Amino acid sequence: MKYKRILVIILLITSLLVGFSYYEARAAGPILKLDEEVRRFVKSTDEGWVDNTMSNITRTGSTSLLIPIVASIPNYELRMDALTGFLASHTVTETLKRVTGKTRPRSEERKYEPFSGNMSFPSGHAAGTFAIATAIAEHYPEYRRYAYAWSTLVAISRLYEDAHWFSDVVVGSAVGHYTTKWTMDLIEW
Repeated sequence: MKYKRILVIILLITSLLVGFSYYEARAAGPILKLDEEVRRFVKSTDEGWVDNTMSNITRTGSTSLLIPIVASIPNYELRMDALTGFLASHTVTETLKRVTGKTRPRSEERKYEPFSGNMSFPSGHAAGTFAIATAIAEHYPEYRRYAYAWSTLVAISRLYEDAHWFSDVVVGSAVGHYTTKWTMDLIEW
C-alpha cells in the first residue's frame, strides 16, 4: 500500500513539473528572464580558479560516485532512506528530462523538444545531492548545515558548468528534497 502511495506521489510531482516546464516554454516570462540574468552573472564571475573549483565540486554529485558512497553508509536506516530518496528523485528527474526535452544553456538555443535527447530540466545532480542531504539532515540534525551546504554547492556548480539554467537547479533541488521527505514519511525501515 505504501509503495502505491509513493508511485502516485512521484507521478503527481512529475505531472506538475511537466506542466510547469511547458508553461515556462510558452510564457517567456519572469522565469526565463531570471534564468538569463543568473547565467549572465555566473559567466561574469567564471574565471580560472572558480571554474576549476566548480568542476571538482560538480563531480561529487555524479550518480556514479553517489550510489557507492550511499550504499556504504553504516547506519542502515539512513542508508535506506538516502537510497530510496535518491532513486525516487532520480526517477522523477529522468522522466522529466525526457518528457520536456529542454536544451542546456551551453547549446545557446533555448528549446523544448520532448524525447529529443535534450536533458536539462531538472538538474539530476541537484536532485540527487539534495535527496541525500535531506536524509542526512533528518537522521543527524547536527550535520544538516554541512549536508545542505554541500548539495547547494553542487547545484551552483551546475550553473558554472553551463549544464543547467537556474530554474533547472531550483526544481531539481526541490525534487530531491521533497521526494526524500515523502518517501521517508511513507516507508519505515
